[in-house]
Amino acid sequence: MPLINSTLYTERIGDFVPGSENALGFAANYFLSLPSLVAQGDYFAIMISLIIGYLLILILHKISGLFLIVLKKTIALAVTVLALLLVYSKFMNSPYTEGFSVRTIVIGIIGIGIAVLGTIISFYSLFKNTKNAILAERKVKKAPAEETLQKEPEINLNQLKDFKTFFSLDSLKNDKSLLSVLTFLVVAEFGVFSSVTISAPNVKMGIIIFSIFIVLSFVFIKQSYRNYKKGLIHIFVTFALGTVLAVVLGHYWADISFSVLLSVEIFKTAALVALISGMALSLFAGSRT
Repeated sequence: MPLINSTLYTERIGDFVPGSENALGFAANYFLSLPSLVAQGDYFAIMISLIIGYLLILILHKISGLFLIVLKKTIALAVTVLALLLVYSKFMNSPYTEGFSVRTIVIGIIGIGIAVLGTIISFYSLFKNTKNAILAERKVKKAPAEETLQKEPEINLNQLKDFKTFFSLDSLKNDKSLLSVLTFLVVAEFGVFSSVTISAPNVKMGIIIFSIFIVLSFVFIKQSYRNYKKGLIHIFVTFALGTVLAVVLGHYWADISFSVLLSVEIFKTAALVALISGMALSLFAGSRT
């Protein structure tokens, strides 16, 4: 059973701030509505609220690096666990809504499996990075954090052709590896399509919102990635694969027609929200702090 009537809420969201017919008004409306959306189980709203909270704490920067590491990893874990619960809930409710089909069973099992994998990666990363940070602080308190923390491995473009290396256990253990980043991408998109979310009111607004998100993404990787080239790889790969995934899941998991998903109309659907969510979580998880 849906937690919120998305059509009704979309119509009422403009009541909070005048001028919601433009991008700025819509953005202001949306942010003012975040508490209500979070309370009603909107996956995108919950994820964005957690990331915004983290960034505000990071800007203040009056707390230890250890706390920031623990907080970031905890947020990633919470978001993946929530996605797992949402996908599982939608999968189990399928017999009461549309009935089980081969398509639903296959996609549902895949979604649950990847969400479980994302949860394991997040859980492992939380404890591993917390342990490393504690040991680093104890060992050399006067040394800069970048020198004491364990260095993340660089992405070798040639390794992308080596599937044995790319899909290795070591790659999964590193939450900043490209494979783990793609796992977070899939988890977030499944999360959005498994919950009720608010989409852009029209195509023009969707294009503006996505354009702003892309610009902010480049700014984010410039500020938050030790290796800018690695950040560029993450953003381009997640955009390419995320777009394909948004179309596939939008049709087979959310029942949006291909005629909409393969046209500019996609910018006013949940598929755009899913793509932004997947890329945002991937970049957030892959950043250095």
